[in-house]
Amino acid sequence: MGNFATNTQVLRYTLNQWLLVLALLLVGFAPAIAQPQPQKVNKKAFDLYNESMEHLNWDRFAEAEQSLLDALKIQPDFMLANERLGYLYFQTRNYSQSKHHFIEMLKVDPNKSKEAFYYLARSYFYIQQFDSSQYYLDTYRKVGAINPKREGELKLLESSITFAKEAIKRPVAFTPKPAGPGVNSADNEYFPALTADGKYLFFTRQIKDPGTMHLQEDILVSQWEETAWSKSISVSSNINTQDANQGAHSISPDGRQLYFTICESGGGYGSCDIYVSKRVGNTWGKPVNLGPNVNTKYKETQPCISGDGRSLYFVSSSPGGQGMLDIWVSQLQPDGNWGMAVNLGPTINTPTIDERPYIHPDGQTLYYSSDGRPGFGDADIYYARKQEDGWSEPTNLGYPINSYYYEGGIFVNLSGDSAYFATDRFTLNNNLDIYGFEMPLAARPKKVTYITGTVKDKITNKVLLPKIEFIDLATGQTTNLIVPDVQNGEFLLTLPTGINYGLSINQPGYLFYSYNFPIDKQNSYQKLDILLEPISSKSTVVLNNVFYETGNYKLKNESKSELDRLMKFLEINPAIKLEIAGHTDNVGTDANNLDLSQKRANEVVGYLANAGIDKTRLKAKGYGATKPLADNSSEDGRAKNRRTEVTIIE
Repeated sequence: MGNFATNTQVLRYTLNQWLLVLALLLVGFAPAIAQPQPQKVNKKAFDLYNESMEHLNWDRFAEAEQSLLDALKIQPDFMLANERLGYLYFQTRNYSQSKHHFIEMLKVDPNKSKEAFYYLARSYFYIQQFDSSQYYLDTYRKVGAINPKREGELKLLESSITFAKEAIKRPVAFTPKPAGPGVNSADNEYFPALTADGKYLFFTRQIKDPGTMHLQEDILVSQWEETAWSKSISVSSNINTQDANQGAHSISPDGRQLYFTICESGGGYGSCDIYVSKRVGNTWGKPVNLGPNVNTKYKETQPCISGDGRSLYFVSSSPGGQGMLDIWVSQLQPDGNWGMAVNLGPTINTPTIDERPYIHPDGQTLYYSSDGRPGFGDADIYYARKQEDGWSEPTNLGYPINSYYYEGGIFVNLSGDSAYFATDRFTLNNNLDIYGFEMPLAARPKKVTYITGTVKDKITNKVLLPKIEFIDLATGQTTNLIVPDVQNGEFLLTLPTGINYGLSINQPGYLFYSYNFPIDKQNSYQKLDILLEPISSKSTVVLNNVFYETGNYKLKNESKSELDRLMKFLEINPAIKLEIAGHTDNVGTDANNLDLSQKRANEVVGYLANAGIDKTRLKAKGYGATKPLADNSSEDGRAKNRRTEVTIIE
C-alpha cells in the first residue's frame, strides 16, 4: 500500500478493498464450507456463490458481483448471496443496492446478521433517508451487545443524522466547474494549489502504468492561458522520480518553494517524509528533508506552508495526537530550521482521520478534511479560525459542497471568494478530479492581496538581492522577510488587507530605503520597482514610515519601526553623518510651517540620540514648504510634501 501513502483517500480505498475481501471471506464462508447450510440452496446458485469468493481473492470485484447476481437469479432468497452483495455494494458506495440486498437477506431470517442493521443504518444515511437510518441504528443497539470500539461510530452517526437533516434545509450555493482537460484525466488528480498571482496550478496525479498496473504519484503543474489551464507537465525531474512517490504538496505564494511528501525513498526518517525544493530562475533544486523536528519514524505528509513562510502545517501518525492521523504545526526558527512540531489539539483533531490542512494566507483561517465530525460521510471539509486562546470550533463547509462522496484538498484563493477541491462524485469511474466553486460567504477568509517587484541599483540598474522587511506599523512586527530571486531579482509576497504596512531595506553600500503602503479592504495587486541609491555625499531618501500627530511635531507610535531601522543603518555605517530634514505642505503661514518642520526634525534627532546614536552625527533642519516634491493643489500632492528626509552630509 506504499504507492498510496501521500493520498489518504486512495489509501482509504485500498484499505476498504482489503477489509472487504476479509469481511467477505468471513461472512458466510464457514457455513458454506465447514457447516451445514441453514437454508436450502440450489446447487448451481451455491457454486456461483463460491465462484464469487474466488474472484474476490483476486480483487476482481466486477466478476464477483456478476457471479452473485447470477446466483440470485436462480434463487432470489439466497441469504448468503444477498449478504455478500450487501457488503460488496456498500464498499463500492452503491448504497441503494447495498440496503436492498441486506433487506432481502433479513426477510428470510431477521436474526441472521446483527451487522446488517449497522450497514443498513449507514446506507440509508448516505442516501439521505435519515428516519430509516435512525430506525436501523436503534435496531442495531437493541439486538445485542455492542463492541465498545463501535460505540464511537454509532454516536458519530447519530449526531451526523441530526446535523445532516438541518444542513440540507439550509443549502449553500454550489456550482462546481471542472478544472478542464489540461488538469483532469482518467487518473486521480488531487491537492490543487495555486501561486498567489493565479498563473500556475500545482496538483498531484496518481498515474497508472497500463502495462505493469504500477501506481505512481507525481506533482504536475499547469499554466493559466487566458480562458483555460494548459496541458499539465511534470514539475521537475529533480522532484518527480520513478523510485518513489511524490505528492501531497504546498506551493509558497511566490511559487519559489515547493513543500511536498516523498514516500519509500529510503533516505528519510520514516515511510513518508516532508521535503522542500527551492526554485532559482526556472530550475527546481534537489529536495531537502525538513529534519527530525518535523519528520519522524512515523508517517508525515500533506504539508501546507503559511503565507508568510513561517508556519508549516502537516499531517502525521506519530504518537501524542488525538487519533489515527492528526494535524500538526512547526514554526520556522531564526537559524532557518523548523522547530519541534506541536499537535493542534482536540479542538481540531478527532479520534479518527483529520488531514489535508490548508492555512489561508490571511494566517487565521484553517481548512481541512475530517471523518470524525458530524457531516455527510467519508470526509467532509471544515474550517476554523485562529483565536487568541486557540482555534474556534470547526464548522462544516455545508451542503451540497460536502456530500457522502469524498471531498478534500481544498485551496482558497487570496480574495477568499473561490476555491478548488478534489472530489470523486462527478466521475463515472470514481476517480478524483479537481473542480472550482464559489465559496460561501460565511466560510470566506480575510481578504489578502499580493505585492510583486524588483530591487535595482539606481545608477547602474543592476539587480540587487537585499533582505526586504515588511512591517505592520501598528505593532512594529515584521510580517515578512524576503529575498528576491537570485537570477531575475523578482519578489512576490502576500499581505492581509486592512493593515498599514511599511517596507524597509538596509543593504550594505546603499542608502536606507523605506516605503509606505496602507492596504485597505479594497486594495488589490501592487507592483514595486525599487531603486536603491548608493551611499554618497548628498544622497537623499524619504522616510516614508515616519508619522506625526496632525498639526503637531510629536511622533506617532507607527514611526518607531522606521526609526529603529534607520538607527541600525547608522550603526552599520559609523562614518556617516546625516541631515534630518523636515518638510510641510503650504497650508498655513510660512512661519508656522517652518517652525513645525524644524520641531519635527528635532524630534527625529532626539529619538535617534536617545537610542544611542552620537548626536554630533545628526543635524536637524526644517525647510517648511520651501522644497515641495509635488503640486500643493491636491491632497495627494500635499501628502507627498509633508515628509521627513535624510541626506548624507559626510
